[in-house]
Amino acid sequence: MKTLVSAALLLLASTAWGQVLVVNIYDPHPGKAALSFQYAQEARAILKEMGLDAFVSRDQMGNLHFGTSFESWAAWGTFQGKLQASSEWTAFNEKLAAEPTAELTDRYMMNQVADGGIGAVYQVFIWDVAAGKTQTTVQDAMGAIPIHEKLGATVGINVDQFGDVHYVLGFDSWEAWGRFQASSQASEEWAAYWASIASEEPSAELAKIY
Repeated sequence: MKTLVSAALLLLASTAWGQVLVVNIYDPHPGKAALSFQYAQEARAILKEMGLDAFVSRDQMGNLHFGTSFESWAAWGTFQGKLQASSEWTAFNEKLAAEPTAELTDRYMMNQVADGGIGAVYQVFIWDVAAGKTQTTVQDAMGAIPIHEKLGATVGINVDQFGDVHYVLGFDSWEAWGRFQASSQASEEWAAYWASIASEEPSAELAKIY
């Protein structure tokens, strides 16, 4: 189990998405992608009636992402009790059990270090952090934020239950994402910063991109 950063580091800022983010990733069964997305929207509506918003998205591999945020882990725990007591939520889960449409493949339970990143289009870089190197990786990621913001992205940084770092770039559209790719490739400031952190002993390896 990788070493986790202290709570003081992980709970730096209160944001619109809260200090805790939980994201479930589902792989829809063949022919069930549309129904899986429909069910996710139904789940979101139930949660919203209970006072919790959620985001639903699909990546380019067809996976469904379902995310919720909370002010703290205590708030997350309190809401689990509300879910267990909800007859509507129970009935919804019974419907899912009767007609499974997707398999849960990943669950990330994360503290937010920096807000932002969740936009109409977003790209997530998950870094597999070496033992004891989470703080170093977070510091390197924090240094990249002002550069990427100047190039047109919003940026979020999350640390999951394994101490791995999720670096999230958000955009208003795919067109904006494309402009960012071009501008970042041409940016001397970004090239210099990347070279400076790449010259150090590696603290993490890129594991996944969504």
